[in-house]
Amino acid sequence: MSDKKILIINPQQFGLNTDYVMYARYLGRHFKSVSYLTIDQGFPRRDEPGVRYHYVPRCRVKQLSYALFLIRAIAMAMTFRGTIMTSNFTGCRILKRLLPWRRMAVNIRTVSVDPDEGRAAARNRRILADVQPFDRIIMISDGGAQQLGLPEAKTNIVSLGADELSTAVKNYDYARCLYIGTLTGRNILQTVQGFHAYISAPGSDSRATYDIVGDGEEMASIRAYVEAHSLAERVRLHGFVAYDKLKPFLDRCNVGVSYVPVTRGFMYQPPTKTFEYINSGLWCIATATAANEAVVTAENGIIIADTPEAFREALLRFDAVRGSLSDSAIRSSGRPYLWPSIIDSQLIPALNSF
Repeated sequence: MSDKKILIINPQQFGLNTDYVMYARYLGRHFKSVSYLTIDQGFPRRDEPGVRYHYVPRCRVKQLSYALFLIRAIAMAMTFRGTIMTSNFTGCRILKRLLPWRRMAVNIRTVSVDPDEGRAAARNRRILADVQPFDRIIMISDGGAQQLGLPEAKTNIVSLGADELSTAVKNYDYARCLYIGTLTGRNILQTVQGFHAYISAPGSDSRATYDIVGDGEEMASIRAYVEAHSLAERVRLHGFVAYDKLKPFLDRCNVGVSYVPVTRGFMYQPPTKTFEYINSGLWCIATATAANEAVVTAENGIIIADTPEAFREALLRFDAVRGSLSDSAIRSSGRPYLWPSIIDSQLIPALNSF
């Protein structure tokens, strides 16, 4: 551990974004102190040992909270002696414009995933304008960096990572499917339809199940489909479950569903769930984005189109290969994507480069 300090600036309340939780957890091995400035958005507070939190109070008017946050960020950055990394929140460029002598890194965790190409392009232009003044730009993927047009000379790629959330050794006797994530803009109903077709076929295993953990705008249509087709015993909807409560699902299930629309916005956006499934020994069904194709292999899963029929066929493929699957082989393929490895091999070099 060095005697350096680091300040992380992110208006999203600590604990809502897994990446920043892991930064706070593992950067303490490299820095003498980790300080974290954020907004109290009313969610239960989550603490990591050794991290100093600075909360800006929530206001009834959201814009006032952000104004107070920005003022606090400027004040802290002005006097802080150490490394400064900020998220690419809207208007973050003000930090660097007002404090041009302070060297800072900005961290981009996503490009726009808006299905409307015009809105997505406008959002991506705003991201680029916000991050250009910074001394170092940290980006989630090469493809995303190219999509935004980031300057190569001052951009470092720091990919998503995962924890080993389950150490339970998996067996693959029949499909116990699991989806964890948002139910907004992901078309998860298509996976339910594909699962329904799979279990409806003659000779299908009557024990197969599908657990869906998450909430969002699609929940109503998924629930209606499950009720209309009497699937409640096979398709179980759990709603939102806190990150630290996910282990029992990953212990029990053996097929992870990493299903996002195959669109330009998601093409280079690595889904955390892909890494989490593989590092927990789950065989992964993943849609055909470039980000998934870089991780999912014949050894640990299958790449599919984003259609119900493709999902059904993936489950049939699982039945065909399940006798040859190995928990240890699946986990081994995910080792490079564990958070300690990502922090040590990618984030620390990026933070030391400016």
